[in-house]
Amino acid sequence: MFDAMSEVINSPSTFKENPPTVPTVWRSTENNLRQIIGIENLVDILDGVVHAKDNVRITIDGDTIDSGAYTAARTEGGSFAGEVLPIQVAKYLEKGASLVINNLERHWRPLRDYHRRLTHEIGTGIECVGFLTPPKERGFRPHYDQLDVLICQVSGHKTWRLYKPVVENPLIGDNPPAGADLSGYISNEQPFLEIELGPGERLWIPRGWVHVGFSGRNEYSWHVSLVFCDYTHKWLALEIIKALATSVDESFLRSLLPRGVASDRDLLNVSVRAVVERIIETLPTLDFDHVVHSVQRQMRTTLPSVPRPLTDVHIGPDTWLQIVPESILATSRRNDGKLDLQLSRGKLTINESAADFFSRILEAGDGDRRWLSTDLAPQVGVESAIEVAKKLYKAGVARVL
Repeated sequence: MFDAMSEVINSPSTFKENPPTVPTVWRSTENNLRQIIGIENLVDILDGVVHAKDNVRITIDGDTIDSGAYTAARTEGGSFAGEVLPIQVAKYLEKGASLVINNLERHWRPLRDYHRRLTHEIGTGIECVGFLTPPKERGFRPHYDQLDVLICQVSGHKTWRLYKPVVENPLIGDNPPAGADLSGYISNEQPFLEIELGPGERLWIPRGWVHVGFSGRNEYSWHVSLVFCDYTHKWLALEIIKALATSVDESFLRSLLPRGVASDRDLLNVSVRAVVERIIETLPTLDFDHVVHSVQRQMRTTLPSVPRPLTDVHIGPDTWLQIVPESILATSRRNDGKLDLQLSRGKLTINESAADFFSRILEAGDGDRRWLSTDLAPQVGVESAIEVAKKLYKAGVARVL
C-alpha cells in the first residue's frame, strides 16, 4: 500500500497520519533514490533542462547568480533565448557555487514515475528539488521554509544545523518571510539538532524550522528535497468564503458601493455590515456537497496525472495488462453496480460487468497483478471485454505489458 513511501520514509502509515512536528532523522543502509536519480544522471538531467531556465538556479553562499551569466541569448542562428549553458554551470561549480534544479520530477523520467506513485500514496502535491553543492561549501544562508521538506541524501555528505522556529506554522506574508537570511537569529541560539547525512539518509524538516546546510567533506553533495505542498485551514476557509460570496444574490453583488466610502468611515461601515448580513443569510442555504466537490476538484488538479496514450495499440484476448494504481484517486460504487473511478483530470465509469473484478484488484492493493481482458468480464463475451480493456488503456488506468 505504501511502496513508494517506504523507500524514503520509515513507518509510512504513521507518517501520513501524524508527520513529525520536530526535525527527524532516518538512517538506512539502503539508498533507494540512488537507483532513481544518482549524481551520475546529472549530465543527462541538465541536458534535458537547458530550455527550462526558470527551473535552474545557481547560488554562492546564498546569493543567487543572475541567470544571464549562465544562459545564452537568442542568436541569428535561432537558438533558444535563455538556454542554459552547461559549460557555464560547470565554471560556477568550480568556483564553489551550488546548483539548484526546481521541479526535478519534470526533467527525469525515472523520478517522474516515482513521483507519481509517491503523491498518489500520500495524497498531496510534492515538488522535487535537486541540490548539488561542491566540497566544503554552503549553498544557502540560514532560513526557514513555508512548507514541510524531506531531505534525501543521494550522494556525498552534508551537515545540517537546525534551530527552533522564529515563526510558528508560517504562511505567506509572515515576517520575517520564508527564505530570509536568519544569520542574526541563529547567532544567539543553540542548535536544536546538528547532523551529518550520508547516502541513503533522510532529514525531515517541518515548516518554520530554521536550518542551514554545508558540505564539510572533500566531495560533492547531491541531495533531493521533497517539498510537501500541503493546504492549510486558512486556505480552506478562504475557499468556503468564496463559495458563500458566489451564493449571495447576484444583483446585490453587482451593485456599486456608495461613492465616498474611501473617505467616509461610517458609510463604509454600513456597506460592510450589509455584505456580512447577506453572507450570513446565505449560509443556511450553502450547498456543502457542492463546496466539497469543488474544493476537492481544485486540489486534485495539482496532483500529477498519469500519461495517457495518444494512439491505439492492439489489445486482444491474449494481451496482458496491468492496473496503474496511481491513476486512480478514489472509487465509488453506484446503486446500479457501476464503478466510478475518480482521476486527477475527470472521471471514468466502468460497467457492472467489469466492476467486480476491478474492485477486487483495487481493494487487495494488487496493482502488480497481470490480467487478460477476458478476466475483466468473462460473462459478457470476448469482444465486449476487449472494449472495456481498451477504454481503461486509453484513460491511462491500465498499461499493456
